[in-house]
Amino acid sequence: MINTYPDLGLSVLTKENEPFRQGLVLLPVFLAKGLEFDAVILPDVSEEVYSHENHRHLFYVACSRALHELRMVSTEELSPFISGANNCSYDVVELSCSKC
Repeated sequence: MINTYPDLGLSVLTKENEPFRQGLVLLPVFLAKGLEFDAVILPDVSEEVYSHENHRHLFYVACSRALHELRMVSTEELSPFISGANNCSYDVVELSCSKC
């Protein structure tokens, strides 16, 4: 099933082999295998989500879908898979929120 939100230019993929339009695409990591995107945003790269060894492959798939830009976001402790990467290849930016 594909849901579209034309006002946002967003397509939501929920199963394999669905065609999607250009623009924003929201999909679970396991459906991203074999696809490529100009930019990828991973919304929760916390230790809680990506900490077990069996999650390493999913994390790799998620990160390797980006052709030009990869952004990772977390409000918790970062996944240990990030600290295992060459730190010359990424920057950590800490943001604070006065309302948080």
